[in-house]
Amino acid sequence: MRKVLIGVWGILQGVIGTIWNLFALLFILHPGSAPGTKEWEEDAMFIPVGYMMLILWLVVMFLSYYKLRKRKNHVIVFTVAWLVSMIISILGIQMMK
Repeated sequence: MRKVLIGVWGILQGVIGTIWNLFALLFILHPGSAPGTKEWEEDAMFIPVGYMMLILWLVVMFLSYYKLRKRKNHVIVFTVAWLVSMIISILGIQMMK
């Protein structure tokens, strides 16, 4: 039962984390405006928000692995579930285009 819950946590982390990181990258890179334009200056205030989002995601991932460090099987289940759900999320986003 515990491995199932760890797998669910990995899936949630993969799906939500992927979407979270894509939004963070959009805040950092703001791909709809060119440097030197007024839109660029307005969007530049969101750059720190994007970096904070990425740092928060890294902290959550670190804490997840720290909590699971005692058993190698739990780390493997979490990592596999996380990677599979992340790949499926990215493929799903690509299919929406």
